[in-house]
Amino acid sequence: MPSVKKILFCFLSSSLLMAVPLALAQDAPGHEGHFPNARMEKRIHEVFNQLGLTEEQKKELQANKEKYRPRIISEHRQMRAVMEALRKELMKPRLNMARIHQLHNRTKDLMSQMEDDRLTSILAVRVILTQGQFTKFVNLMEQFKHERHEK
Repeated sequence: MPSVKKILFCFLSSSLLMAVPLALAQDAPGHEGHFPNARMEKRIHEVFNQLGLTEEQKKELQANKEKYRPRIISEHRQMRAVMEALRKELMKPRLNMARIHQLHNRTKDLMSQMEDDRLTSILAVRVILTQGQFTKFVNLMEQFKHERHEK
């Protein structure tokens, strides 16, 4: 039987893993009609310019984003709700291990679904971009990730 420390660690790790994609989804164009983060807007435009996208590619990428955004947002909301329920369970004086395991299993199911959706979306982007554009895109995203972690 997992210890409370392991469950708490999983809870905190999951919370951190879920925060980044949600922040990116909220900063994406079209969310609430604008970019709340001007730096993110600038960075995305830089990446698009560096990739040399055609108008058709831009339209296809926008359609891909619009297809997956509602699902991503829904899954993140569900994850937040489950994580909050798990947090509340862990804070109770008497632990209900069955409920904790049930909630933990739900987080694993949601994380698995989110990863499946992420891969499907990445594969769709791969089909839209040329091999060279996709390679450059991956490199730019790695560079961007590295820059964000240095701050």
